Amino acid sequence: MDVNNDVEEYPAPTAESNNTLVSSNGSAGIPFYIFDASAIPVYPNEFAIVGDANVTLKASTSNALSASRKYVMEIDTTELFNSSTKVRTEITQGGGILKWTPGVVLQDSTVYYWRVSPDSLSPQAGFIWSNSSFVYLQDSENGWNQSHFYQYKKDEFEGMSLDQDRDFSFGVNGFFIGVKNLLYDPLDPPEYIYNLDNPASSVRPWNFMNAGIAVVVGDSITGSGWRNSPGGDYGSVNTGSSRVFAFPTNTIGQRDTLMTFLEDVIQNNNYVFLFSVQKPGFSFDPEEWAQDSLTLGKNIFSVLENQGALRVRELADKGTVPYTFVYKKGVNVLGEDIAPTIDEEIFTEVFVPINQTSGAMRSTVIGPAKEWSRIKWQTSEIDNVVSDTAYVSIFGVDQNNNETLLFDRLFDQDLALDFVDATVYPYLKLTYSA
Repeated sequence: MDVNNDVEEYPAPTAESNNTLVSSNGSAGIPFYIFDASAIPVYPNEFAIVGDANVTLKASTSNALSASRKYVMEIDTTELFNSSTKVRTEITQGGGILKWTPGVVLQDSTVYYWRVSPDSLSPQAGFIWSNSSFVYLQDSENGWNQSHFYQYKKDEFEGMSLDQDRDFSFGVNGFFIGVKNLLYDPLDPPEYIYNLDNPASSVRPWNFMNAGIAVVVGDSITGSGWRNSPGGDYGSVNTGSSRVFAFPTNTIGQRDTLMTFLEDVIQNNNYVFLFSVQKPGFSFDPEEWAQDSLTLGKNIFSVLENQGALRVRELADKGTVPYTFVYKKGVNVLGEDIAPTIDEEIFTEVFVPINQTSGAMRSTVIGPAKEWSRIKWQTSEIDNVVSDTAYVSIFGVDQNNNETLLFDRLFDQDLALDFVDATVYPYLKLTYSA
């Protein structure tokens, strides 16, 4: 994002403003001074827009009266200062303003990072770097710009982040799902539990099926369970609107219907909560499943093992016992449990991580400025964010650091800022939302 302004420069720090006074306890203590020998970048300002290809970098020593010593300055196209384009110089002088014209052929629309430090006294002591950056836009007027990975990292993020692959991504929240699975008991019924202690009334296959396999499908984006229409979609059993697909498994045809749902209907990245349903006196016949391979070339065991199940084949020997398997299809296993006998209870709880669908990036303070000209912004470096929902908000910041929203939800990527009075708001902040 670019903001054009007429920048008001402030004087470099002086010895008086940067000395540290330390005294002993009591009013009669003897003062002494510790002089800091560091240096800081002062021009171009941090995140500046530079239109002069022969820019002279300026740094100020913290002690204007310090004796002569050596300083090191570097410039590069990365804040790591490890590329083949890095240029370095050494300046020996007393305190005051350090000046360096690097002689680098600046590339248009390129961000440059530069830093300054007193020369290291020893390998152990190292350098005390102070960093800054600017963008070179040929023949451009003065302004503020952020358009590169290491510049964005100076901002504040809410609901989104900037990862090491230099991609913006939304934050992650989510919820817990628990499956309490046991032989049906009306006084202590099995339950599908949302967020630790809320039984889901829409997931109760025990109300309309005596034995079989129940499946809840969580959407890959929101995690919300698919709805099953009255009568049952995809060959499932269902007596009303619910968020569960229940499949009897007593015949080869019923088992084939379940496998088709698991393999062909549910797409990769969706969350699958699969659990057995068992009532007293009824069986879902897992002892018969393995032989389906002879006719169908697959069986329920192999279909679930292809998704990472490790214990489902134990049902062939244990018979009708509580079993639960939770996975993100085509991605990973989230949980799997099996009861040793039909009279035992199992409880499977998993956390379902869901990416947030919105977030914001808040800029550093821009200014001070004598006047504001215009703002230009684009989303070319964050293509994974849906651009048609992205916008910028502009906040004015007064001399007392109070913020006022001046323009909300700016979708226009080029806007004049002549409506902002720089005498009232010498500083701005920008928030990018998507």
